[in-house]
Amino acid sequence: MNKVKLLKDYLDLLNEKKSKIDLNIKLALKDTHEAESAMQSRYDTKREEAEAMVEWYSIQSSKILEVINSVKKILFRIENEKSVSNKVLLGSIVKYIDYDEDSEKAFFIVPWWDFEKKWDLYYLWINTPLWKQLIWKEAGEEYEIELPNEKKEIEILSII
Repeated sequence: MNKVKLLKDYLDLLNEKKSKIDLNIKLALKDTHEAESAMQSRYDTKREEAEAMVEWYSIQSSKILEVINSVKKILFRIENEKSVSNKVLLGSIVKYIDYDEDSEKAFFIVPWWDFEKKWDLYYLWINTPLWKQLIWKEAGEEYEIELPNEKKEIEILSII
C-alpha cells in the first residue's frame, strides 16, 4: 500500500466534495436573490430557507477546508520526513491481527470520512474512541481495545 497515493486520492475526494458544496452555496445564493423582495410571506419564507442553506453549506465548506489543510500537512510531513514513525498517527495505515476473528486487517486513519468505501481498507476517523485508544501505540505490540459492545485483542503488525 502506497500511503502517499492513498492520501492524494483522499485529498482528491475531499476537493471534489468541497467543489460540490461550493456549487450548492452558489445555487442557494442565487435563490436568495431570485426571491421577490416584496413583503409577501411565501417569498420571505423562500428567501429565509435559501439563506439558511447558504449558512449550512458555508459551515460544511469550512469544515472540509480544515480537513483538506490537515491532509496537506500530513502529506508534507510524509514526503519530507527522513525517518519513518513506528507509532500510530493521523495518516497512518495500520496493519493488525484481530485475534478474535483470526484475521489480518488494515485501516487508514483519516481526519474525516463521509464517502462510500473507496479502497480495500477500513477507515478510522479521528473522532472515534478507537482512535483515542490507538494513538501513539507501536508496531509489534499486542493491545486490548474496547469497542462499544466488546473488547478485542489485536496485535499491530506494521504502521505505514
